[in-house]
Amino acid sequence: MAFISLILGSGLRVNEAVSLDLNDIDRVERAVRVERKGKEGKTAVHISKRAMDDLERYLKIRDDRYPTDSKEKALFLSLPIGPNRKVERLTKRAAQEMVLKYTKWYGKPMSVHNLRHSFATVHWRMNKDVFALQSQLGHTDPKTTQVYSLIFDDTLREEIDKMEDIDWDEL
Repeated sequence: MAFISLILGSGLRVNEAVSLDLNDIDRVERAVRVERKGKEGKTAVHISKRAMDDLERYLKIRDDRYPTDSKEKALFLSLPIGPNRKVERLTKRAAQEMVLKYTKWYGKPMSVHNLRHSFATVHWRMNKDVFALQSQLGHTDPKTTQVYSLIFDDTLREEIDKMEDIDWDEL
């Protein structure tokens, strides 16, 4: 599932992901250009290698699986339901339902926001850089991003415990 992989590999919001067009993919920078909440113009958001690989696989089957006219520029499309319906851009609601459906199959029902939160949690755990995470998530206020750093009080406790091994006389 390219959509799920993209959220897990970038931390995009659901509306940012469903708003992507084909020309928003930057293969050279391994990024997608998104319209960020509260900002004008598109911003490049880096994505994981796996997410890019999954997007490439999706793009290879996109035209066969979702037959549409060449004017349709939306990256993610929905299958037509019912007679005389056409393939169109995946809606926010349809994306949320799709993610819930597929994550239930794996025994762990999750929302798109849960996937975004998972990305942020792992990013924080691996990098401990609130400003990089803030930029990646598109938060305007660092306080919003700091929520992820507060999740790991144990990490802070462990870091403080490491200080006991320091020979303060050598500093």
